[in-house]
Amino acid sequence: MYANGQALCEDLHFRDHAEARVPVQVYHKGKHSDIGFINTFNLHFVQVNKNIYRRDHFTFISRPGY
Repeated sequence: MYANGQALCEDLHFRDHAEARVPVQVYHKGKHSDIGFINTFNLHFVQVNKNIYRRDHFTFISRPGY
């Protein structure tokens, strides 16, 4: 599906990861913030675990097999 370390930026990427329960790692300014599964998302936000992250402030990385 996605390569380990691939950045997620489109709705399709977030939807695929949420539906397939593929973990994502969340970074803010290059520093690790969180890792887990996408619960929900929209154009502006992504919820990973119980935390909500702005898509324009954070980077989301695919972590299949984690």
